[in-house]
Parts: sequence; structure tokens; C-alpha cells
Amino acid sequence: MAMRAPRSPSSPRRWASIPPSLYACFCNKEGLLKAALDRYTKLRGVWMDEVVAAPTARDVAERMLVGIADQQTDPANPPGCLLVQGGIACGTGSENVPFELARRRAQNEDQLRDRFIRAKAEGDLKESADPAALARYVSAVSVGMGVMASSGADREALRQVASVAVQAVEAQSGS
Repeated sequence: MAMRAPRSPSSPRRWASIPPSLYACFCNKEGLLKAALDRYTKLRGVWMDEVVAAPTARDVAERMLVGIADQQTDPANPPGCLLVQGGIACGTGSENVPFELARRRAQNEDQLRDRFIRAKAEGDLKESADPAALARYVSAVSVGMGVMASSGADREALRQVASVAVQAVEAQSGS
């Protein structure tokens, strides 16, 4: 696939596609989406490593959810989350896409669960805390924030949601 950027002052940011089709380079639309997801997941994985490196469960939730509020409302990025929005408009031949997206979202939840298990073992979470349920909760909030962002919610609205969720995690704190 050859791409060229037009030099015309009237459209300096537009990209012109030169045959063959972009889809043909990846076999089909699903192949293109998978390649985009691989890149997105790699970058998100680096970010998630930073999130789960936070010193407390509360800080993990705050880093993740405030980070999502900021990233998903950054004008330099499309609003919302590819792992949430990527499967909404799937057509024929893309039946596996929603399952692939769910699998990738589950990886984030697994990282949170493992971190919350460690937090509980370290006494950072109450003995009665359920690390898996807490990870599921934070993941569900993050997905909801992605839907809100793609629907036009602003950064302040998403930060308010993050704040309430962080308070819920903090309520499970052992200290």
C-alpha cells in the first residue's frame, strides 16, 4: 500500500490512497483491524504496566481512570477506546471481532486483578476485599468511560466518574 501526503496548501493533512486497497494489504477489513489492535494493545500494555506499578490499589485505580479520562478526551486522539468502539459497527465477515476485543479487554482486567491480589496480600486492601470483583468493577467503569467519551463527554465529566470510582476502591483499603 503506497500512501502519499498531498503538498497542496489547501489540504496539507489529507492523505491520498493509491491502489491497491488498504484492506488488500491486510487480506480484509478484519486483518486491518487486527493489525491496528495489535499496535493499540502494545501501547496500552506499556501504559497498563505503569498503571499497575502504582504503590497502592487506590493509586492504581486513580492512575488508570484519570489517565483514561485524559487520554480519551485528548484532542490529539479520537474520542473513546478502540477496545470498546472497535466492534460496534462490525458487519458480515467480522463476527470474530467482538470476541477479539473482549479478549483484549480481559487482559487489562487480569492485570488489575493480579495487582489487587498483591495489594490484598500486602495488607493494602481489607481482608474482606475481593480482588477479582474490584478489578471487574474498575474495568467496567473504564469501558463506560470509553462509551461516554465517544458520545462526547468532556474531560471534567470523565474525571468526576473516575473520582467516584477511586473512592469506591479506597473504601476497600486496609488502612
